[in-house]
Amino acid sequence: MSVWKEILEIGRRAAKEVGIDVSGVTARDVEAYMRAVGLVEESTEVRTTLQFEYLALHLLAEIAYLKRKGYRITRDLMKVISWRALNEAELAGIDAELKLAEARRDWRWIRIRENQLKERAKDSALPKDLRHAYEAVAATAAQVAEEIIDSAEVKKWFAKMVK
Repeated sequence: MSVWKEILEIGRRAAKEVGIDVSGVTARDVEAYMRAVGLVEESTEVRTTLQFEYLALHLLAEIAYLKRKGYRITRDLMKVISWRALNEAELAGIDAELKLAEARRDWRWIRIRENQLKERAKDSALPKDLRHAYEAVAATAAQVAEEIIDSAEVKKWFAKMVK
C-alpha cells in the first residue's frame, strides 16, 4: 500500500469516528496536496502524519474543504489558491482534529493545539478576522480541555498519578 493510501485510510477511519465527510478525497489528492504545500520535502512530516490519526484527519479535512470550495488538488495548488482559502482550510482541519480529540477525551492533544492556535492568532500578517477565528477556536479548545480535565475520569487518573 502506498504511503498516500495509508494516510487516506487512517484519516478516513478517524473521520468516520466523528462523522466528518472526507469521501471525495483520494490518495492522489493526498500526495498532490502534500507536495503542493511542501510537506513531502520533509519525510519526517509524512512519517508524523502516518503516526498521528489527528494529523491524517486534519489533512483530509483540509483537502475536502478546498475541494468543496472548487479548488482542484494538484501540485500547482499553491500557484492558484488564496492565502485566505489556505487559512480557512487550516481551520477546517483543526476543527476536525479537535472534534476527534474531544470524542476521545484527549485533553493533552487539545491543549497542544490550543497553544499552537494562540500563537497563530498573534500573526500580524493575518487579516483581523482570521486572527479572531484562530482566537475563537483556541478559546473553544481551552473550554473543552477544561471540561474533560474536570470530569470524574480524569480526576481519578490524576489521583492515581499523584499517589
